[in-house]
Amino acid sequence: MDEKISLRDFGIKCEDEEAFSAAVIALRALLKGDPTDSFAWMTLGNAYKVLSRFGDARSAMDQALIHASDERRWMVMTRRAAVEEKSGHHEECEAWYERAFAEPDFSESRWPHVLRGANLLRLERFADAERLFRNATELASEYDEDDNNEAWHMLGVSLLAQERLEEAAEAFQRALEVNPESDISRKQLDGLKQVEVVRKMIADDSLPKVDRLV
Repeated sequence: MDEKISLRDFGIKCEDEEAFSAAVIALRALLKGDPTDSFAWMTLGNAYKVLSRFGDARSAMDQALIHASDERRWMVMTRRAAVEEKSGHHEECEAWYERAFAEPDFSESRWPHVLRGANLLRLERFADAERLFRNATELASEYDEDDNNEAWHMLGVSLLAQERLEEAAEAFQRALEVNPESDISRKQLDGLKQVEVVRKMIADDSLPKVDRLV
């Protein structure tokens, strides 16, 4: 199967669960003809993941990894990590990302760093997540339609979790510079500005006086 083929080539939209079930049938039929097609196994595993059939997803990804070429192993591992992330197994997810990043042919592209960093946030490993998001802001994208708005935004989230408010505000501002339409980055930045106003009022002892309730 051509590696550019995706579920959309089966007429499937991501929000259509019934269509993913149809994709499973189509992909399994395809794999009967060529059971060594790593990309088809990986696509099947992704369809199972969307359907929350995690055992089947893991089995399909295992087959994808067995048949993957050396330069594609890291990609299968990141997809397997996504299965563990969606199933709520965040430690296992990180273990798969660690393996993927250690592969000799690992591609230094933006999206694996952002996805791994997001999982590390769930593990409350905020400094490690910050490092990955910073790396992501410096990497080129493989896709023309992609930008690094998400990398900057997630960097802001990781800094916010560490209570580094000024740095977080700078990251959200950079996210907005990349994508002025990002409502979520704008809301985070506006919230931080309000916090700064209150902090300044506290420092200046200029908060409104409130009568004590007795």
